[in-house]
Amino acid sequence: MKKVLVAAAGLMLAGTMVSTAMADVTFSGDARVRYYNQSDYNAFDSKAQVEADGYVAKDSNDFFNERVRLQWKATTKGGAYAVGRFRLADTTLNGTTNTRAGGEKSNLYIDKAYIGVPMGPVTFEGGLSYRSVTPFFYYDNAADFVQVKYAADNTNLVAFYDILEEEDISVTGNDSDRFGAVLNQKFGGGWAMTAGAMYVSDDADEGNEGFMGTINVSGDVGVGLEAEISFIESDLAGGTDDAMGGFIAASMPLGAASLTATAGFANDGFVVDDDFASGFVIYGDASQIGGNAIGADGDTSFFSLAASFKASEKLTLGASVGYADTDNLDGIFDIGATAAYAVTDGATLKAIAGYADVDTPGDTNADNPFGFGLSLEIAY
Repeated sequence: MKKVLVAAAGLMLAGTMVSTAMADVTFSGDARVRYYNQSDYNAFDSKAQVEADGYVAKDSNDFFNERVRLQWKATTKGGAYAVGRFRLADTTLNGTTNTRAGGEKSNLYIDKAYIGVPMGPVTFEGGLSYRSVTPFFYYDNAADFVQVKYAADNTNLVAFYDILEEEDISVTGNDSDRFGAVLNQKFGGGWAMTAGAMYVSDDADEGNEGFMGTINVSGDVGVGLEAEISFIESDLAGGTDDAMGGFIAASMPLGAASLTATAGFANDGFVVDDDFASGFVIYGDASQIGGNAIGADGDTSFFSLAASFKASEKLTLGASVGYADTDNLDGIFDIGATAAYAVTDGATLKAIAGYADVDTPGDTNADNPFGFGLSLEIAY
């Protein structure tokens, strides 16, 4: 009997070795722990907004959050692959609450799980992941999806179908889907273009359907240039007019430093994605201490200057100043400072601070927003 058990164990081990030999498995990920404080951020909100949101605005709010993410990719001998990502304790602690986005309490969940099968220059993918077009327009949005990718030397094209909400057997007509395509095209001389378009279908709310698209162009003429123009159909934007947004940015290297100037607008319900590095620290929602998203206060025009300086091999400093004019606020003047220090290879300590002078109609604000954040981040 023992011989049979030993033989069976040997066969199982051999099978495991064969399976492992047929697939290449790699791991990667990132983790962080961070603290930030937001003081007098209710200056962005009118009294009516505060009451409608159902909360009492506080003078100061402290936040502490952490996240550990582990991603793996298994590739077969034939080139097919599977990707998964675990998120551990991805939480924000605030008083007695310990919740992640969506409100559910969770110490472990999966936000990526998809497969890919290459067939020459074309690859089929399907599963759960994130959809990104550009950081200004639409970026890092979770969805179940199927897509076909075409890749050549200078051309990458993705045609996709994203399922945001599937029909439930107990409730009819609540499907929410996106159909679209994203083209990334490289040209000569360092120029490149990203064009994305999608149609949003919503069975639960037919008034929330429509077309949206964007075109981004970037290049280098001694000065780095980038420009983008975006469009959202009126029904989808929730207004009577089609929503528009756009920006132009110029970056110039200055030895160990660099300077970036950005000017843009967001009109008729267009809200800039919170991944867009606008040059603002508090206004906008891209930074750790960000407040209202650009465009959330009505028609908005903005301008910013951001500088970065590599003080040493391990220390990088940054400073920014920006001004925005909106429908609901008479003016927002935003200044900020950042620092990033490489503690070890793969680990960085970051600090950020910002102040915004917010002018409301009638100058009703007693205090202006101030924010500070500190984080320790690693990548592996």
